[in-house]
Amino acid sequence: MALVGTLVPRAEVDFYTETPSADSLRLLEAAYEYVESLEPRPTLGICVCSSVAWGTAAAASDLDLGVIVSEDVEPHSRKRMFRSDFVDHCEWPLSMIDKAVESPASNAILSYSLAFPIILFDPHGHVAEAAHLLSSTLLDGASVRAWIARYLDTARDVRTALAVKLEQGEPGNCQWRLLAWGHHVANAVLHGVPGGLCGEWPRQLRLFAEGEGRPWLMEQMRAIIAPNGIDVAGLSRVIEPLERLHCESSEGRRSKSIGGSATSGRFFARKARFHAEQGDGLSVLRTLARMLDYVNGNLAASELPAESVAGMRHELAEVEARIRGVWSLDSVSAATAKSLMGEFEDAIREYLSKRS
Repeated sequence: MALVGTLVPRAEVDFYTETPSADSLRLLEAAYEYVESLEPRPTLGICVCSSVAWGTAAAASDLDLGVIVSEDVEPHSRKRMFRSDFVDHCEWPLSMIDKAVESPASNAILSYSLAFPIILFDPHGHVAEAAHLLSSTLLDGASVRAWIARYLDTARDVRTALAVKLEQGEPGNCQWRLLAWGHHVANAVLHGVPGGLCGEWPRQLRLFAEGEGRPWLMEQMRAIIAPNGIDVAGLSRVIEPLERLHCESSEGRRSKSIGGSATSGRFFARKARFHAEQGDGLSVLRTLARMLDYVNGNLAASELPAESVAGMRHELAEVEARIRGVWSLDSVSAATAKSLMGEFEDAIREYLSKRS
């Protein structure tokens, strides 16, 4: 029995691009089948979000499904397997939607997801109204400039913290800060780009740079974050042990975040392998960094025996050391990166001022 009543007919829904990818078409069909497979539940609206809605989904993409529920229904969100696909089943109370509309920056991911949905069920118009208000806000010229400024200001703060670390003589611990810095700069470039914030930012930035004929965007980013290159084959060899730790650490955790689940661990591992096959070292790093964060979160909230947690922490430290070993950053290259970061930020600001 279906989760809700009659869905919007498949023939009446449109993607946010004229030529959706084959994986977007496949995952939209899966969305209909998934909703039809669920038990009935009081629901105010259902939509498909992110890369599928934009028509840019790839083989490793998941299906992001947003479900709006009333205040008297306890929302639940989880990563699920549906046949051979992964589904992010996220439920949001109506008050949460209203807050996102009122203050998009309070929950940027939710705001961006709801601004550009494919609506499957919306009897009272809640999804359509939120999408209309959010999309006009997020793509308004003044709003876009404000979001870009926020991203670049955050990148500057990360750069400042990195400089302090380098002055303390700790270049070996700076890689993750470099990756975080790149994320904020990339968000500034990709904000307002159709589907730009869907998926791992290195892949999205590369595709954008190629499409716009501006290879310098990605070339300079790589030169700063990975001046000595990335051994993608070496990274590939840590995916399996990190996937195992992700799954094992999910047992007995008090935190119920979607990303910390065993299903999410398998999803991220699939995504990392996809990027490795594409030779996209930065996207592999970004995916592995997310897994490391979730495993650390699981262990911090674990109810497993202390001995088991200690053992997993030791293994996790070994995995992270292996990652840093194939993504090396010595003192000379770290100093070079530091000098290039500010220049790159300035170049991005100039480029974006002309683009707007």
